[in-house]
Amino acid sequence: MRPAAAWDRLLAMLPALLAALAYTALSVQQWRRFDFPSWDLGIFSSLASAYARGSAPIVPIKGDDFNLLGDHFHPILVLLGPVWALFPSPLTLMVLQALLLAASAVPLTRLAIDRLGRTIGLMAGFVYVFSFGLQSAHIVQFHEIAFAVPLLALSLTAYLRHRMMTAAIWAGLLVFVKEDLGLTVTVLGLIIAVRALMDARELQERSAEAGRRATTVKQLALSFGSDADIAARRDFTIGAGLTLWGVFWFLLSTLLILPALNPQGQFDYTDNIGSALDVFGPPIKWATVGLLILATGVVGLRSPLVLLALPTLAWRMTGNVEHYWGWTWHYSAVLMPIAFAALLDALPKIARFADRLRSSSPAWAHRIPRWVLQPRAAAFPLGLAALATVITGAAGPTMPVLQLAEPDRWSVSEQAQQAREAMAALPPGTQVASDISTLAPLTVDHQVQWLHGPNQRAPYCALVDQWVLNQSPAQQQVWLEDRWNTVFEQRFSNDRYSVWCQQSAPQGWERPAPASRPQSDR
Repeated sequence: MRPAAAWDRLLAMLPALLAALAYTALSVQQWRRFDFPSWDLGIFSSLASAYARGSAPIVPIKGDDFNLLGDHFHPILVLLGPVWALFPSPLTLMVLQALLLAASAVPLTRLAIDRLGRTIGLMAGFVYVFSFGLQSAHIVQFHEIAFAVPLLALSLTAYLRHRMMTAAIWAGLLVFVKEDLGLTVTVLGLIIAVRALMDARELQERSAEAGRRATTVKQLALSFGSDADIAARRDFTIGAGLTLWGVFWFLLSTLLILPALNPQGQFDYTDNIGSALDVFGPPIKWATVGLLILATGVVGLRSPLVLLALPTLAWRMTGNVEHYWGWTWHYSAVLMPIAFAALLDALPKIARFADRLRSSSPAWAHRIPRWVLQPRAAAFPLGLAALATVITGAAGPTMPVLQLAEPDRWSVSEQAQQAREAMAALPPGTQVASDISTLAPLTVDHQVQWLHGPNQRAPYCALVDQWVLNQSPAQQQVWLEDRWNTVFEQRFSNDRYSVWCQQSAPQGWERPAPASRPQSDR
């Protein structure tokens, strides 16, 4: 390997390395403060724990005996099992997501350096890895799309390097991340196939011209059946196969697998999709689309790769769930490698188009400045892509990396200390019902269900967040006993949490002494 190429490889890792450190630090901040924005981390931690035991992903947080493969189709998450077995903590999943999101920047940054030069290419890598879609995804903690982001980055980089088989292999794995990504795979297959057809047509025109100019039989033979023609046929086959693969797994997962494993015998998210007319409002949908256009540097709209965003945007913008419409959750993460790859695809095309115009006869074409033809011209669309992140940071809490500079974020909150006190009063290995603020950390050594979920099976203990169930102790006891038709007694209480357990202890368990206040880990 040439020294310059080796240096470029190292440079391409710089944005990923800094992002991995920043996103991991954010995870540690949240973990120390017990800052859990939803129940999702608890759900995926329960899944990882089940896979680590070699069992089906039964997640009581979603309901009694609920198989999470009946919620979304994400068999790739079986890879979490060995990781959890080595490091059994929800923080492990948060750090893993930080590494996966950061790693997606490596192939894209390397491509940007190859096309735009080291300075602009490196800048492009930072714009991508700290884009609003990746930041907002990481701050809401682990989701299965953490695997989709690097797979998309690897696939689209291979596509832009004209390595269609490699692109198809990486993209093909997306069907095992989430059921709707089968449609994204289908669109990429169509793009590859159409591109191959266009290449074949261009080759035919060139061959016909070469045939007319041929003066010997040998020259005439060489004008047909070239290596390029064979490559175009091969790429068409790859694209067609990838299209069928995506359609097959989308239909299989949504029509057969998910209903078969779902307790209700259905795909739960069908009712979340509204009509096509719903895409026209409310205005936040248009704002999200506008931000995505900015993320492509606007010039990325010139690339067919932007079509890959349509399946995700379709179910989001026709959905009746408000979280789908905006930019503050994880739903835009898979769109970031698409937007960035489209930008990298479009920049050379625009430069070539400008060059052709300058070489043409119209007088106005010669007024196009020469800097448009240079790699540094990419700084402007990259600035637009960065602007999308700045706008989201100004409009809402979607620039989480700035939290790293806030001293208060590094301190252990009073809520976290009180939660740890309450958790210490729980017998290990028992079934516990809790609120969202303690679901995830309880998964390490408990079977956990949501206190307000559909479960009919009574937990042995309930850890009540008194900010959620704002009642007196007597009222809490009545609520719990009516909820599960079981007698509970209070075992622990502080300003924020109370622990209630059934009167009869689990077999082989001895009631512990009252928990003492733990030392602060400030």
